[in-house]
Amino acid sequence: MKVLLFFLGIAITGLAALFAIENSSVVSLSLFDFRSAQLPLFVWLAITFSAGLGLGLLLAIVLFFRAKTRERKTTKNPGVSGDKSFQLQKEHKYESKLD
Repeated sequence: MKVLLFFLGIAITGLAALFAIENSSVVSLSLFDFRSAQLPLFVWLAITFSAGLGLGLLLAIVLFFRAKTRERKTTKNPGVSGDKSFQLQKEHKYESKLD
């Protein structure tokens, strides 16, 4: 398994190097009157990808903790959400009996 991961890592590194070589032309981004620094295209793409990855991860963390908080509130006070909470508890008990 480690050997497979090693070769997979080498392949990904090779593809990243080829991508960088193919997209090495220097570009400048402009938005209205703002002009950015001139950097190779692969750098701009890496920045964009990293920003999207970071924002997606941040959003996932926020949604995860919001769901956990809602779950804790429902568990503490089962009467708060009314019939929906009761229905979910009933379904959970039914699923447990099937296992």
